Amino acid sequence: MAKIKKKKNIWYFDDYFEFLHKKEKEIPESIKHFVLDSKRYLFNTQETLHDAVLTEFKFNISKNKDKLLISFLSPYRDRCYKFMFKNIINISFKTDDKTFKNNDLIIHQFLFKSKEIYTYEFVFANGQKVTIDFKQLQIIEIMR
Repeated sequence: MAKIKKKKNIWYFDDYFEFLHKKEKEIPESIKHFVLDSKRYLFNTQETLHDAVLTEFKFNISKNKDKLLISFLSPYRDRCYKFMFKNIINISFKTDDKTFKNNDLIIHQFLFKSKEIYTYEFVFANGQKVTIDFKQLQIIEIMR
């Protein structure tokens, strides 16, 4: 599986996008357009999430359901992104500080864990990383 890679402080996306386009038919329809759109990842586009600010992180567990909402304000302050995860298998944190204060997003990536389980990774400027294994995801973009 190809991931976004960092070498000598430079991020490389080519292998990641090549892999996603090969697996396009396996990406859930609800998120396909978003995860295949390179403008969501690049550092200098209006649609980017690079340098977006984490505004919300809520995890709810109820009878037979679990939900995770992660929201970001775009770096241009013109839109909000809401990642709504359901049927969560695992959430892992690579961090010493679980407050996520003043946390700008550097990269995000969609990955395949198995046939019906997916992974989404969020890597932040201060080195924190959140990885979610899930079965369902909806991504909502709200213009301000």
